[in-house]
Amino acid sequence: MLHTIQKFNNKTMKKLNLLALLTFVSYLIGFGQNNDCLKVETYKLSNGMTVMLNVDHNVPTVQGMVVVKGGSKRDPKDATGIAHYFEHIMFKGTDSIGTIDWKSEKIFLDSITSLYDRLGNTKDPQQRLNIQKEINRISIQAAQYAIPNEVDKILGDMGGTGINAGTGYESIVYHNTFPSNQIEKWLEVYYERFRNPVFRLFQSELETVYEEKNMYEDSPFSKLLEELLKNYFPNSVYGQQTVIGTTEHLKNPSLSKMMEYYRTYYVGNNMALILTGDFDPKKIKPIIEKTFSQLPAGNPIAPLTVNEEPFKGRVLVSKRLTPVKIGVLGFRSIPKNHPDKIAIEICANILSNGESTGLLDQLSNEGKLLFAQAMDMSFEEIGGAFIIFAPKIIGQSLPNAEKLVKEQLEKLKAGQFSEQFLQAVKTEMKVSFERSLEDFRWRAYSMSDIFVYGNSWDDLLQYPEKVDRITKEQIVEVANRYFTDNYLAFHSKMGSPKKDKIQKPSFKPIEVKNTDQKSEYAKRIESIPTTESEPRFIEFDKDVMISITENGSKFFYTQNPVNNIFTLTFVFGKGSFDDPLAEIAGTLFEKCSPTGISYATFKEKLQFWGGSISSSTSLNRTKITISGLEQNFAPIMNLFDSLVQNIDLDPVHIRQLAEAKQMEHKSQIKDVSSIGDALIEYVKYGDKSEYLTSMTAKQISALSKEQILSKIKEIMTYEFDIHFIGKTNRDVIVEAIAPHLSFTEKPLPKLPIKEKTIKSYPENTIFVCNYPKAVQSQINFYVVGGTMPKADRYRLDGFNEYLDGGMASIIFQEIREFRSLAYGASGRYIPSLFDTLPGHFSGWLSTQSDKTLDAVDTYVSILQEMPQKTERITSIQKSLTLSINANQPNFRSKSSTVANWLDQGYPNDPRKKKYEHYQNLSFDEIVDFYAQQVKNRPIIIAIAGNTKGFSTKDLQKYGKVNTIDMKTIFKQ
Repeated sequence: MLHTIQKFNNKTMKKLNLLALLTFVSYLIGFGQNNDCLKVETYKLSNGMTVMLNVDHNVPTVQGMVVVKGGSKRDPKDATGIAHYFEHIMFKGTDSIGTIDWKSEKIFLDSITSLYDRLGNTKDPQQRLNIQKEINRISIQAAQYAIPNEVDKILGDMGGTGINAGTGYESIVYHNTFPSNQIEKWLEVYYERFRNPVFRLFQSELETVYEEKNMYEDSPFSKLLEELLKNYFPNSVYGQQTVIGTTEHLKNPSLSKMMEYYRTYYVGNNMALILTGDFDPKKIKPIIEKTFSQLPAGNPIAPLTVNEEPFKGRVLVSKRLTPVKIGVLGFRSIPKNHPDKIAIEICANILSNGESTGLLDQLSNEGKLLFAQAMDMSFEEIGGAFIIFAPKIIGQSLPNAEKLVKEQLEKLKAGQFSEQFLQAVKTEMKVSFERSLEDFRWRAYSMSDIFVYGNSWDDLLQYPEKVDRITKEQIVEVANRYFTDNYLAFHSKMGSPKKDKIQKPSFKPIEVKNTDQKSEYAKRIESIPTTESEPRFIEFDKDVMISITENGSKFFYTQNPVNNIFTLTFVFGKGSFDDPLAEIAGTLFEKCSPTGISYATFKEKLQFWGGSISSSTSLNRTKITISGLEQNFAPIMNLFDSLVQNIDLDPVHIRQLAEAKQMEHKSQIKDVSSIGDALIEYVKYGDKSEYLTSMTAKQISALSKEQILSKIKEIMTYEFDIHFIGKTNRDVIVEAIAPHLSFTEKPLPKLPIKEKTIKSYPENTIFVCNYPKAVQSQINFYVVGGTMPKADRYRLDGFNEYLDGGMASIIFQEIREFRSLAYGASGRYIPSLFDTLPGHFSGWLSTQSDKTLDAVDTYVSILQEMPQKTERITSIQKSLTLSINANQPNFRSKSSTVANWLDQGYPNDPRKKKYEHYQNLSFDEIVDFYAQQVKNRPIIIAIAGNTKGFSTKDLQKYGKVNTIDMKTIFKQ
């Protein structure tokens, strides 16, 4: 039951007079950013390391990040990819973390380093094989001292989530979220990670990076980007070196060069520590000084010299790389900190923007192109302005499409846009900026960029003012300066590039025996006392206030603690279940406008007030969301009213959606990842697969606007919930919203929540779909379980944490760490929404074709006889209990989270009960869950890939093998 039920009379509310509305508007004006949670303190340690602290007590957690300047652009030309390789190594531990006997282990690791150096200098194939075998032999010996993934285990025991890292052209970033009371431990561990990382278990990580490269090889558009940059930056690292590195360099990694990279760039003057969230700066500053100031200061890093000549006229490069025709125009532009940077960004938004009102957007809005979009890509030393476009599928060439794009560019250069439109674009940019800072995690990435490019936080916060100061004359001047007749025209015709595949090595897997051991360092960290911190649950009618309207609609209200941007969402009680037209209607609602007003004009009016209207349809519900500046609530809602009361749709948007669907289909059947998704959807749901129930391009193009508008109106006759996130007092906003609830006088009851029925098979069954051009196999597994009462579902959380809760989990270690069979692998038990229906285990991995059988064999063995590591129960308990705060939903998603809980029958935050169970969870309960829901049940396997890489006959030992063609899994 809801704690508070407040009813209000809609008829009375609709009689609000102008005075009340003006009172409401004046009430809103004056609200802006909450400056407290947007303050950043920046200072340097004695070794030159930058520290950036952002306190935000609105969340019970902290995002921690260490940033290293450099990235792949600093890779040596003869050793590309080492920055990325080393990022992987940073998860292997140090001379203190991840080892039971460092002195003994070091002897073997030093030998391995020497052997890799020899390998890189050896060309003879037989000699190389001999060296690789010796590396394998010594790696197996070294592994007897290793504790795999202890970094992840330590951070996981602290309640850390999102433990990851990323390498880009200009930086390497290490990050994770953790509970506030663990900050002292976190600082100690992260310092230790950077103090002296070692090349432990490198052979398995080498093959994992191979798999990552294979993944990019199979992506239809990765090659497009690689070839585009290669031709746009012919003389610099941004085009001539990739982050992942070349195949030749991946085969010949130099550990010595990686260590040289570490000693050069992983130094105080080139690194930053970033903390954002709930902490006390006074308490942690001494700890930061004590730990991170011990890192070596390092020498100044010389600037990178990048010289690219201007294009001479139109330079055409034509290739066959993508499933559909794609064109890109590249213009020489400016680096990150150039004075023209914001003007260039405004130019890009005048051309294309989130509200689709730009000059390029007009081409797709009017059906002249499939799409066209402006993009800005700028680095520290150089930049580029790009326009990517797609011609219509039939009857339009790339040169003709390019001509249309150039005509719109000329309009920009001639200043053929109004001052009102310019103000609308600026407002959207400022709103987007405000939204980017409201989540503390994304705030950390903004702080990272500031460090990498040498800016300040105060300078960043002045962005809206800088946008306002740019005049139309400046924009026209900048457009003429950079969008000249000297540019790269990159045309990708339909085709498939040759793929660079790395063969499966013939080495023995690395067997690690110390999976449940703890280093002395880990024991010491574990013994450090921490302040008790109770989990912060969502309190119904406090964090999210709930009311009931007279017609039975729930009203969810959440305070916005950061800025003055509101969101108002209507959730209607009908979705696309058994009604594919509802999906189309939900998509095209965003393209509707009031009768007599064009789509572009309507969107520009919204944009002027900082407003936006979006929609989405799921199986059971349809959402319409209005957002914008809260001081402009009244004009934004008036525009929304004009839309729903006189809704219209230009048929050109139906044709546009049909072409987009056709483009999507052409891309999916050339992408092994999409083929894998379509295969498992078919295996699970048969003719209820989303790939078979969704409307085809031909079916969409046959629709009339009357059919779509009728479906939109039908959806809006159902009962709806209301979600408001903003600063305005709840009672005031309730009165302000009431006049806009005129969708229907007598709403139809919400349709009951449904879920698709998963197909059961009497025995182990394998389905194979052959795609000859695939480098990797996409492999999905599932096991249909039994029913499960909600009160027992804490056990499945323990099972999921044990099986796939991070780098120390069973799946990660067995599939990736020990055998290097995949870059990505996952597996979780998914319960039914209902107590009376069965749940199912769902697993996935991707691996190169010649490893398919090994991967299937390993995964099946886990499902048939789950490894039992009883010692891990304490870590599982800690991770589940402490991560409650680290996984807290932000204020934008709190009300939808509560609504989902209510739909599932929970009267309050279900994590409260789970928390009690987590503390006393036993390993026997995890084993019992596995025995009841997974073990001895039929295992269903779906494999999409090149069957030349593996024997389908050999798959028969796992069960009956069925061959499925793509015509069966994709709707034609």
